[in-house]
Amino acid sequence: TVNIPINGTGPIQKTGGGTTAFNGNNTFTGGFQIDGGGAVNFGNNNAFGTGTILWQLGGFIQPSTTSAFTIGNTVQHTNVVETYAGNSGGVTFSGPQHLATSGTTTLNNIVGTITISGAIDGAAALAVKGTGWTFTGVNTFSSVLTITSGTLTIGVAGSLHSGNYAGAIADTGTFTYASSASQTLSGIISGTAGKLNQNGPGTLT
Repeated sequence: TVNIPINGTGPIQKTGGGTTAFNGNNTFTGGFQIDGGGAVNFGNNNAFGTGTILWQLGGFIQPSTTSAFTIGNTVQHTNVVETYAGNSGGVTFSGPQHLATSGTTTLNNIVGTITISGAIDGAAALAVKGTGWTFTGVNTFSSVLTITSGTLTIGVAGSLHSGNYAGAIADTGTFTYASSASQTLSGIISGTAGKLNQNGPGTLT
């Protein structure tokens, strides 16, 4: 557990098993690399410094406490399974989210609901699973969206591909559109026992 602030220009790289907690108001600028195994606990909105969070390999990140957290870092996703946990206070990732140019990124949430308010871009496929995700940004990613389990909610004024999403949606969980923005889904929607809910003021076509 690191409770004191970390500064400097170098990156921090989390590798191997075990759990490491970063609870300080960190200002290091070199980025935070998640290189598989073990868990990263964050106890501060600035736990990851000011640089980019890079998922090099699959790993696990979770809040250290039940407080509300808003993580403003840019996140670079790769073709791995990224495991998260929410909490009762609420966890939001507000920075830009970049998918890769190909392959599939899987977001797995094991506790509560996690909000991504930063816009998600890129050409890789995106799969979500677990207890719940809410996207509130004006997202521009264009490839296949898979809801493996749990609920994906498009909320506030969020949208898929700026309101005109032509990608396929494979839904075996629950897809809830609760946004105030209008949304057209022109791609094929498939899935066994999947649910599609329209719960917001925005027009869903």
